[in-house]
Amino acid sequence: MRSICIPVKGISEGDIAEVEVRVLKSDLVWKYRLESFKLPNTGKSPSDTIKRIDSLRKLIKEYDQSWELIQILDTIEASEYVHILYRKKTKND
Repeated sequence: MRSICIPVKGISEGDIAEVEVRVLKSDLVWKYRLESFKLPNTGKSPSDTIKRIDSLRKLIKEYDQSWELIQILDTIEASEYVHILYRKKTKND
């Protein structure tokens, strides 16, 4: 099994959640972080969408380099926040 899905209830926009996964009888540990970022609330025109995308690119580029991007989660179109999943880099990465 290469992936698991863990429902996390009660995470609001603006919150940060961290999850640690350990393999028993092993030294393997992975750390994950789910973080939400506020994006500019723009209109629905193509140029407004590009502004949101550019803001997201900047957030990802400037994020702590000891974490790697795993997934950008779907958001509701009208949401001001985007949720991003990161994994802590290990010495083997």
